[in-house]
Amino acid sequence: MRAIICGDTHIGAVFGLGGPNGKGGNTRVDDYEKSLNSVIDYCIDTDADIFIQTGDLFETRNPTPEQIKIVDKALKRLSNANIATFVIMGNHDYKKTGSTFTSSISSLSSAEYTNVRMLLEPEVIHFSNKKKEGANLLLVPYRDKRMYPGTSVKACSEGYDSHIMSLLSEIENKDCTIAVGHNFFMEGSYNDYGGSEVLANPLAFVGADAVFMGHLHQFRILRKHAPVCVYTGSMERTNFGESKVDKYFIDYDLGKKKAKFCKIDTRNLLDETIDLTDST
Repeated sequence: MRAIICGDTHIGAVFGLGGPNGKGGNTRVDDYEKSLNSVIDYCIDTDADIFIQTGDLFETRNPTPEQIKIVDKALKRLSNANIATFVIMGNHDYKKTGSTFTSSISSLSSAEYTNVRMLLEPEVIHFSNKKKEGANLLLVPYRDKRMYPGTSVKACSEGYDSHIMSLLSEIENKDCTIAVGHNFFMEGSYNDYGGSEVLANPLAFVGADAVFMGHLHQFRILRKHAPVCVYTGSMERTNFGESKVDKYFIDYDLGKKKAKFCKIDTRNLLDETIDLTDST
């Protein structure tokens, strides 16, 4: 059994790049669509069982009709190929409404597709493929401080960790368990990332074989032994600061408990300098 994990897609993150595509859209949005569909092509061509997107499906909380169409069309391809598809809420998909919240992903047409699920709350899903192979998926959408007791980052982060450990403790089978979330890892200090984010302690995931986190745009391996902890990085280069940064999606074999990091064929961003200091 294989699961493909794709990092934050940020459909619509143009940042002044690109131009009119002649169809009422932007060529930079076309780049994002191409990258997403290249990952989906891989899923279909290699007969993957599962596709998981790590959140921040869109760049903004109010995506345009063009951006919604891109996502619905892409997820329909996965559903029609009978690939179990899971999209978790990221902070860019998260809308606070008074004492509660909602998300742009829950109103997508693709939320009604047969093989697609949008997750706004943490959940453990036991999945079986057509070969009767089983796996546990701990899917953890973006969590902010007000979702846990306490006011400090430390207290709220410890609430997050307790929540994770509680969910893992409910798993009674011996199938492979992977977790996919959308928060930063805690790497020694609760002051990391500005001291305002809920941070996930890697040790809270003991019992899982591997943990894949979105939110951070750089691909990075934090732990190489169980629980293996990896930042997937974003799907696309979002600005010139990432012009030399490679982007990856993850092909995880749940039977072998082994990850393969596959480079995404994204558009190159070229930064050129013209030196006129000696020119007349």
